[in-house]
Amino acid sequence: MDHYFPYLEIINMQISISVDGCTLKTAAGLVKGAELRTLANIPPDEHLVINRAHALDVPVKDSDYLVLTGDEQLVTGRNSHMLPDNPCLGKPITITVNDTPFELKHAKVTLADLRELAGADATDGVFLEMPQSADEPLANVERLVVQDGDAFITVPCGNVGDHNTTGVGVLHDVHHDFQQLQQHYPSAEIHPDGAGHLVVIRGVPLPTHWSSETVDMLFPVSNLYPQTALDMFWVSPKLSLKDGRQPENAVSFDRQYLGGTWQGFSWHYPPANPWMPGKCNLLSHLRFSLSRLHQNR
Repeated sequence: MDHYFPYLEIINMQISISVDGCTLKTAAGLVKGAELRTLANIPPDEHLVINRAHALDVPVKDSDYLVLTGDEQLVTGRNSHMLPDNPCLGKPITITVNDTPFELKHAKVTLADLRELAGADATDGVFLEMPQSADEPLANVERLVVQDGDAFITVPCGNVGDHNTTGVGVLHDVHHDFQQLQQHYPSAEIHPDGAGHLVVIRGVPLPTHWSSETVDMLFPVSNLYPQTALDMFWVSPKLSLKDGRQPENAVSFDRQYLGGTWQGFSWHYPPANPWMPGKCNLLSHLRFSLSRLHQNR
């Protein structure tokens, strides 16, 4: 028997998973163990376990997060003998962080663990890469149950202030980089704007601390891209924090783009992690901008 369980904070691609042999249809992406328990109607006295083929099973606690990509096999039980919370795996799991593969002997990791693998700063944002779907920013995630093939990216946290634009790499024009962006964010659009372009990403999901569930994001792109850095980002509708506060480093003026009003955020690359032509691009700038929107301030 099939069931459909919507989950607002995961990406929209529909997948199937199995719990005790029952097929559940839901959306791909990040889900909390407690939410899986609710979706599958698992009683509180039963535990939830990922059934890994030819490998050690891994328990999923209510506070754990799991990346659903499709065809996951989960089982429940009331056995008094429980698996260790984070067992040492006989068969390592391979994940990638910033396109570098890593073998893990334990299935549960924290964001700090992922940053350490990447050699990233403690303030850097962490994103989950989802094939053919929008990337998932990871915030307020205490611990992840990772699976083979999970891919993550770290993004340096920005600041408000000056930055420089030195850097080297393979240079691509805006249309090449837009195609890459659209592979990750299918709602992306590109519009001519004088000698440059406007790049828009429609319907970006927001954390619950904002006044809107989704927002459109916009970047003006100079005709000198990528040698000239992208700077700031613009959103519509205008955002405030759910508790009534106005967001820090939101600019004091709005701009008109594409027939609408857009609110700007003064969000700049820090000197330690400047814009680097050929290494930074539209996709990395979107991830960099999303790292600001996942801050409750």
